[in-house]
Amino acid sequence: MHITRIQVVNFRNIREAEITPGGGVNLLVGRNAQGKTSFLEAVNFLAETKSPRTSSHADLVSFDAETSNLSAKAVAGGRRLELSVAFDRNSGRKLKLNGVEPAGISEYIGNLITVYFCPADMELVSGPPGGRRRALDVLLAETDKKYLYGLRAYYKILKQKNALLAEIRAGRSGGEGLDEWDIQLAGSGAEIIRSRHAAVESLSPEFKSVNLEISGGRETAGAEYATVPGVAPGKMGEGEIKDALIGEMRRKRPLELHLGISLAGPHRDDAVLTLDGREAKKYASFGQQKMMSLSLKTAFARYIKSKTGETPVMLLDDLFSEFDEARLGDLMKMLAGEKGQMFIAALDEKQSSPAEKIFSVEGGKIIEKQEHRA
Repeated sequence: MHITRIQVVNFRNIREAEITPGGGVNLLVGRNAQGKTSFLEAVNFLAETKSPRTSSHADLVSFDAETSNLSAKAVAGGRRLELSVAFDRNSGRKLKLNGVEPAGISEYIGNLITVYFCPADMELVSGPPGGRRRALDVLLAETDKKYLYGLRAYYKILKQKNALLAEIRAGRSGGEGLDEWDIQLAGSGAEIIRSRHAAVESLSPEFKSVNLEISGGRETAGAEYATVPGVAPGKMGEGEIKDALIGEMRRKRPLELHLGISLAGPHRDDAVLTLDGREAKKYASFGQQKMMSLSLKTAFARYIKSKTGETPVMLLDDLFSEFDEARLGDLMKMLAGEKGQMFIAALDEKQSSPAEKIFSVEGGKIIEKQEHRA
């Protein structure tokens, strides 16, 4: 899987840029705040139709512009693809896949798959469970359409149950139908728990392997899926998980009625990350958090390849800070072994291993360095 052409118009500080990247390592070089991060964010937006940095389109459209337009040509699974996304400050996105508006978001997602690493990803290690749940959900949605459908159905049911709980709390309902919402939520939730658990079980060995590579064999990372008490997803069928979820919902019902929100289900679960057997968010240093988040994203890329047969496009921002010389050497050695297309943002050319193409980024303009030879 690789991108052959990218055009970015009126996205953050990039007024207009069009490049033809190489199929290997593409290095984006420039001082801070020149557009490197904006470009990587735009490529990720093309693939996932959302930004990892903001939920507001108004933050993404260039100052004094009305609309952002992103487009790319790519090759994936032996198919030639054309993708485009257009949006203004206030409206939704207009998507096109091979010149045609897809019937729904699920038809668009998963055609071009990116794995985006940025400094904020340290929140995956140090932050609350919601970030880890979202990362897992994106990973699974990109590789399994059935999971995406199930996830959307689950949150639709959850919204309905929460609305009823709010009505009960406000004294506008007596609670009729709450048992039925619990049954539906548990049935849908059981599928999500099983899928997430299986993904974490698959990711964990790669997560451990990559972190050992980057740390020079000194630090062991791990991941475990944590759900409601009494549920062992690897040993229980969906029916058993559903029954356990219903039981937990009933136990928490008094508190749910008091607060007006649902307190049991996969929307409350976590993927607990560990370092040398201890919970990483409590013990990992700043540098270790960055190393672990990069290891996790690399494990994501390997997972995607195992499920699709395609290596996703890697987008790596601010990759080299926080690493000492020894760790940086281990990092570059690990990256050299990863195949596929990469875009790496760096302050100068010396920070990266040999690149197929180098692009100079300044003032929102992106220009290929013609004198460069990989």
